[in-house]
Amino acid sequence: MVAFSAVLVAISLWGLWIAQDVARLVPSGIVSDERRLQGMVFWLTWLVCFAPFLCFAGAILWSLFRPEDHSWLVPLRWFTFIVSLRASAEQRTLSNKAEQKMLPPGKSSVPDIGELPPP
Repeated sequence: MVAFSAVLVAISLWGLWIAQDVARLVPSGIVSDERRLQGMVFWLTWLVCFAPFLCFAGAILWSLFRPEDHSWLVPLRWFTFIVSLRASAEQRTLSNKAEQKMLPPGKSSVPDIGELPPP
């Protein structure tokens, strides 16, 4: 992308010579201040035809070299957090069901006070 941006900048700079040649084509005798008209034609030609190349190159280079923004990670972190909560809840549910299957009928997984061993 840097090479492509360099090509766009080169086209924009090459446009300075093209705009100068176009400005020389302005017929003489149209206005009293011919140099001013040629300058205006030069800048308008360059701005309309070649300045967009420079703008696109600047936008590409800016997007390549700006500091990385991690704001897109926030929704991903929330999603991961919610999924991990759900997975841990399911794991607890499955382990409780497995524990209930292992106990004889009528027994709970929490011992009664009378069933506790003496300290």
